[in-house]
Amino acid sequence: MRSEVQPCAACSGSRLRLEARHVFVGHLNLPAISAMSIREALNALGEVELSGHRAEVADRILKEVISRLRFLD
Repeated sequence: MRSEVQPCAACSGSRLRLEARHVFVGHLNLPAISAMSIREALNALGEVELSGHRAEVADRILKEVISRLRFLD
C-alpha cells in the first residue's frame, strides 16, 4: 500500500523551528531563502539593504552567508 507524502503540519515542510521561520532577511524569511537555489539565494541576499541597528546585527552574518554561497556556487 502506497502512502501519500504530506508536509509536516507544524512547519509546512520547511524543517525549521517556529523561531527560525520568523527570522527575516530583508523581505524574505528563512524558509523562502532555503527553498531557493544557491544562485537565487546569492542574488536575493546580495540585494538586501539594511540600515541602523539591523545593519549592525546582520552585517557580519550576511557577509559570511554570501561567502559560503559563493563557495558552493
